[in-house]
Amino acid sequence: MPPTKPRHAGAHATTPLPCETSLSHAVDSAHSSAFRLAIAFPSPISCRTPALVRVGLEPVAPTHDFLDIYRALPPEPVSIRLSVPAALVTPDEIRLQPSTSARAEAEFRVTPLIPGHLPCRTEIRRGDTLSSIDVELRSHGVALPWLIALLTLLGPVILHGLAQNGAHLPGWVQQQTLAWLPQRTWSEPASRQFAHLVDRSVTLIREFRLSFYVFVALAVATVGVLLLRWPRTVCRWSEPFLLASSAGPKPQNPLSNFLTPVSLPDVNPFSTSGRGAT
Repeated sequence: MPPTKPRHAGAHATTPLPCETSLSHAVDSAHSSAFRLAIAFPSPISCRTPALVRVGLEPVAPTHDFLDIYRALPPEPVSIRLSVPAALVTPDEIRLQPSTSARAEAEFRVTPLIPGHLPCRTEIRRGDTLSSIDVELRSHGVALPWLIALLTLLGPVILHGLAQNGAHLPGWVQQQTLAWLPQRTWSEPASRQFAHLVDRSVTLIREFRLSFYVFVALAVATVGVLLLRWPRTVCRWSEPFLLASSAGPKPQNPLSNFLTPVSLPDVNPFSTSGRGAT
């Protein structure tokens, strides 16, 4: 049997340096500096009750944190101001550092002083350029829910008392009406008609158990008002705008610091030498 000839791998293979790739162009594209302003607020807001309003600055096309190749430096911090007439806003202004990979948020406390629709304006200042987004906050008072709750408790009680103890009520109403009206020929018939109407009403309340149905209706109305006034988070976004970095693009680090070219013999020293047949 003839001896086995060694197999040569040919030219040594080396790892290429990816200096210009589609990935680097994608990271360094113009839309990586495009941002939009977002505002999230509860609606409606209770009057004289602090509410949290979040203002965010998010990139339109966020990049990943591990993509550090050819990435531009992040833009300089921007000033964000929230203006709401007839409301207390704290703090007045917040400095926010934009990020090309994540959303940066600022939180404001808004306390409406009057009920109604309140125009809200969010401004972002970057150098001499001013961008804004206008939304409308809705504030409501607390008198209506308390009034309906009070009627829910007192209304059925009054109707039930009339149904159980209203036998002498028509006579008392006729006597008081006759004493209140001027002494004319039509005073007595009018008082009798009014007493008859009261007697008929008391009879209907007793026969149809109106106190129970009034209680159910008012309870449903109370729950409905509370659900309608339950705050829900509303989000609004502005049109995209550019935030340029005054420091220029980030220095391009050569990939040789991270990837060392390796030839095939270094990986597999036995690739160019064969074994003889035994």
